[in-house]
This record gives sequence, C-alpha cells and structure tokens, in this order.
Amino acid sequence: KRGFPDRRLTRLLHFTVEWALVKIKNMQIYEYFSAKFYFWVLDPIIYDLARFPEVWSFFQRARNSDRLYFLFPDRSYQALAQEIVGDKCAYFPFAGDFREFAVGPINRSEALRKSSSIVLLANVGQELSEFASLSCHEIVAKLDPFGLDARRKASLVEYVQHEDTYSNVMMAVRNFMSLQFRELFNERIMRFLSAIDSSEKRRRRLMVVDSVRSMKVDIFGSGWQQHFGDCAKFTFYPTNIRHDCLPDIFNRYDVLLDFSPNWDHGFNDRVITSLGAGCRVVTTRNGAVPELGAAAGLVTCYSAHDPAPVPEIEAALNAAPIDAELASLIRNGQDWKVRTRFLLNDET
Repeated sequence: KRGFPDRRLTRLLHFTVEWALVKIKNMQIYEYFSAKFYFWVLDPIIYDLARFPEVWSFFQRARNSDRLYFLFPDRSYQALAQEIVGDKCAYFPFAGDFREFAVGPINRSEALRKSSSIVLLANVGQELSEFASLSCHEIVAKLDPFGLDARRKASLVEYVQHEDTYSNVMMAVRNFMSLQFRELFNERIMRFLSAIDSSEKRRRRLMVVDSVRSMKVDIFGSGWQQHFGDCAKFTFYPTNIRHDCLPDIFNRYDVLLDFSPNWDHGFNDRVITSLGAGCRVVTTRNGAVPELGAAAGLVTCYSAHDPAPVPEIEAALNAAPIDAELASLIRNGQDWKVRTRFLLNDET
C-alpha cells in the first residue's frame, strides 16, 4: 500500500512485462489498480518457459482492455505482438544509465589503467540456457516440434543461419514455418525457439571473438576462457558489472565490441551508455542505428551471421575522439529518466 498508493497511479505505470504476473491480494497488479499500464516486453519474458501460459493469457486479455499497453525495444518483436493486440504496441528503445557518471569533457588521461582499447561485455556460459552448448542442428534433431523430415530440418538450420535472414531467431523460425503469433505460444514450440535462440547467441558470439584474435580485447563475462584461454591478446574478467557502473567502465576504452541480442531493429542499453561515455561502438547489423541521429556515425555494424569486424574496429580505433559536446547531448537526451519522462508527458 505504501509503495503503490492508488492516487499516484492515475496517469501511468511503466514496468517490464514481468510485473504483469505480480499479484496483490490474489489479483494481478493490473487488476488491482485502475491506472493505465504500459508493460515493457523484452525477449527473456517471451522465453520464460515456466510462465509462458500466463504471458499468453495476459496478451489475450490486453487485446480487449483499454488500460493495458505494450512497449518494445525491438521492432521485430513489436510486429509479432501487433498481430494480437494491434496498435496497442509502441516502440520504446533502450536508453542509457548515467546516474553516477560525472558530466564533463572526456579525459582519458585520468582513466584507470587498462590492458586494451577495446572492451567486450557478454556471457557465453551455461547461464544462457541448458541448450546453449548444443548446435542448431542438434537442437532441431532433438526438439523439433513440427515433425520435419531430414531435408526440412537441414533447410531450417540453413535458413536461421543465412546472411539475409532475420537475426531475430523467433522471427526466422516463424517465417520459415509460416506460423501465426498465437501458434508460437505452444509449449513445445516455445522450448524449441528458446533453445535455438540460446544456441545462436552463443555460436554468433564465439564466431565474433574468434575473428578478432589478432586484437587486444578486455573481455568481461563468463564462459570465455574455456574457448579462448590460449589467446594472449585477450584479458578476461569473469565478473558481472552493475549497470550504473557501465559509464565509468566505458570511459576507460575507445571501442565497445558489442552484440545485439538477436534483434534486427533494436539494441541493448550498452550502446547508448557507451556512446555517452565517449566510447565508440561496433555491433551487429541493426536497423535502429539511424535513430541515434548525430550519434549514428559513432556506431558501425557487422554481420551477425558471418562476422569479421576487424576492419570496423580498426576504423573506430583510428577515428577522432568523440566530441565532448556530442557525448553530453547523448547523456542528456538518451538517459532513462529523460526517455521515461517523455513517455509520461506524451500521455498527458
């Protein structure tokens, strides 16, 4: 009650979609309050195998509600959901978190010591999924929910991994099988999609890092040493980093080597946070880059399916430092508080 007084919720509540499943007095949160709700939908909640029946029920209920709306940081997932809930979906891309970052000129001479000019933050360990270590071929053979013959199984793998196919694995499988959005919310199909997505995340990330063995890179995250422990150019930091510490981390480096989370039009918040800290970004092919406006030129892309980003990284390393005024504009215009405030004001 003290945390959610009803009188303060007359305009808007903005949560991740996981909050949709929270209950108060045996009622789901959006039933307990009369306020308008925008739920932010990320791909992990779609792949939450333990609760996907509840998520599907929530999507169906939202279709007939005048209070429930959805925000998506990726346009391909938004397009899927629109088939069920129509125009009650909005594109709401990731912003950055600069709460603890000292606003001012970038001064790398005062940065902490580093062993490289390139930083990478990601995991390839078991936490991706119990299926992450399996190949796409193995997953299709083991979990195929469609009863495909050997030729179609091979064709599906080839399609998912083809250069011209969606990076979004859910969209790729959906298109190959000509599935409706509602058909994706089948237990066997959802488990299949989750497994392939995790496997492809791992495979693509390993391909990227393998392709930059000639470069010095500081790698933060789990699972990397077992694959690249023999590479003297890499320095490993198998640790998690708090989001509010990311600006200070990026301020030590010139280039962030990044992966979009198997999305085609939307990237993670590391991109914005990195740019605001004066660190250029090299990431997987992504249609959302032009939306960064003046900062779009600070991001270069490579293929998620056949990655070879060394030329893009070298160009970023040789480019002029990010202008301090532009970095300040990014911090002031792309911060989470600014984005959320804009959404709230847009509703009034």
